[in-house]
Amino acid sequence: MIARLVRKPRSRGFGIQSPSIYRFVRYVLDERWPYYAYADLRDALPDLPKRERSKAEMLFRLSNASGGALWRLTAGVPEFYADYVTAGGRQAQTVRQTDGGWPESAGEQEIWMADAADAEPVLTVLDRITGQKPVCLVLDNIRESAATREMFRRFCVLSEVRTIFDMYDIALFTFCPNWPCQTYKVNHGR
Repeated sequence: MIARLVRKPRSRGFGIQSPSIYRFVRYVLDERWPYYAYADLRDALPDLPKRERSKAEMLFRLSNASGGALWRLTAGVPEFYADYVTAGGRQAQTVRQTDGGWPESAGEQEIWMADAADAEPVLTVLDRITGQKPVCLVLDNIRESAATREMFRRFCVLSEVRTIFDMYDIALFTFCPNWPCQTYKVNHGR
């Protein structure tokens, strides 16, 4: 609760100087208006807890904004996230990654997602990739335990990471070279 109050002045994009980052926070990460498929997804997944649904809806909007991106998900990412991602982007695809199945270079429109508890293989792959990095990486459950907080810190210090959106229990790392090197603490969810 205290963390949400501290982040309140920065919620909804206020205080962000970059127009493109402001629009991204305002209309993708923290959009308040319901999208076209939310009702259908609520009917399909009625028992989803409020916080998980809020994160899934944010992934839906990210998928919608990225168009036909390929999402690579680790085994620890819940299946309902994949449902929201594919509903959000009409041409979005999700692929479950095994430890040995990561590519040497990411495609132009790839988004990777991992649970912080099983993100070690992703960190290893990002360290050894010599080609193009993914557009962004979503790391879930970053405040669940001391180990997941440490994993989050390890991702934060990657030299290729440009912009970090810390949304308390989920984080988004971008590798876009034209975005500023900055960390934004965003109040996400309702």
